[in-house]
Amino acid sequence: MKKKRQSNSESLSQVFEQLRAQYGWEAKWLEAELRQKWDAYLGNELALATTKLNLKDEVLYAFINGSVPRSEIFNRRSALKEYLNAELPSANIRDIRLI
Repeated sequence: MKKKRQSNSESLSQVFEQLRAQYGWEAKWLEAELRQKWDAYLGNELALATTKLNLKDEVLYAFINGSVPRSEIFNRRSALKEYLNAELPSANIRDIRLI
């Protein structure tokens, strides 16, 4: 049986949080937020070279096209990890691996 809302005074963000929890959308939502922050930090050129991000067991796997973008991101991994953890504490990224 589905839970009914207790009142109409709940904000839209609260209702959305409940839906995410109810339907198990947290992981996909987190990956979408990670992608948004990743793109914002690295800029358009490096964001376009990133084909996929996958978070598994506190390790962020980034699929990168091209050796030059991979090298540039590799050199910025530490700062990138700190930025992502500051922006999205729920991600708790321990390492970033480039593939």
